[in-house]
Amino acid sequence: MKFANIVHGNIASSCDQPLRIDDKNIGFLIKPLLEHCCFKQSRNRMAWCLTFFKDSAFESSITIFFNESGEGLHDPKACWIDASEQREHRSHEAKVSYFLRGSGTKSIEDTTYVRGQTRLLVDRENMVLLCPHHQQFERIILCQALVLAYKDVLTTCMFELTRCIKSGNETQLITLYEDVLRFNAADYFSHPVDQQRSHELYDIWEGLSRHCRLNELRQELTQQLTDVANLIKEQRSQNEQREHQRWQEELQKKESAFNRRAMFISVAVTLLSLLTLVQLTPDTFSNFWASWASLISH
Repeated sequence: MKFANIVHGNIASSCDQPLRIDDKNIGFLIKPLLEHCCFKQSRNRMAWCLTFFKDSAFESSITIFFNESGEGLHDPKACWIDASEQREHRSHEAKVSYFLRGSGTKSIEDTTYVRGQTRLLVDRENMVLLCPHHQQFERIILCQALVLAYKDVLTTCMFELTRCIKSGNETQLITLYEDVLRFNAADYFSHPVDQQRSHELYDIWEGLSRHCRLNELRQELTQQLTDVANLIKEQRSQNEQREHQRWQEELQKKESAFNRRAMFISVAVTLLSLLTLVQLTPDTFSNFWASWASLISH
């Protein structure tokens, strides 16, 4: 048996070598995903640091610690049982159930994937793999880490969008909205395992993804993004209406002021014209002008 602790975050400083499984580079994930991942291992291969979604707002790292004893394990965790030693899977039911749940309530038939000598059981975020090949366990551990990274990003995005909406901070909301759209378009893949490279891992990924409800979470996030888009559109529409109303009010004030000045000038011109026809004393004209000026200014 071999065990693994799965920890969110990059907490293994000893991981300074490129990750290799069965002395090969990671080739079972699709290239668009791999181009933005960084997988490292320690020299003794007992620790891995897996970084996903680089160059995005939601870069995520997961550290894997392997051990042979099974001591100090916590959720999420994983276990490999060599099925070549005991081909009858049911004989492992008790230890599988205890590992996953700490009780005897998990049936060996409650599997996420089974084919030949390979059987995968998942409970919450914990996993047990029965198969003859330890290298396949390592590949599936990487798939499990990707599932957990996706789940963490999707739930975090939904939480942060809700927080921004409730806080009323439109600037933060728009920034987060754009970041989530970019992640959804560039970093999320429903089928990240290359089916041409491994049919078994492709099917196992489907089971892990279904168990963690990734598609459902993504649909909920997509609906939330749609609601956020409608909210931003409505807020901008209201702001535009208020701005248009303010502009109209300012325009009306300017028109009113212009009309008063125009009337004043018209009257003044008329009075000046009358000076040529009617003799007015300077004092009379001065008083008359002051009266009109006072009237117009009000």
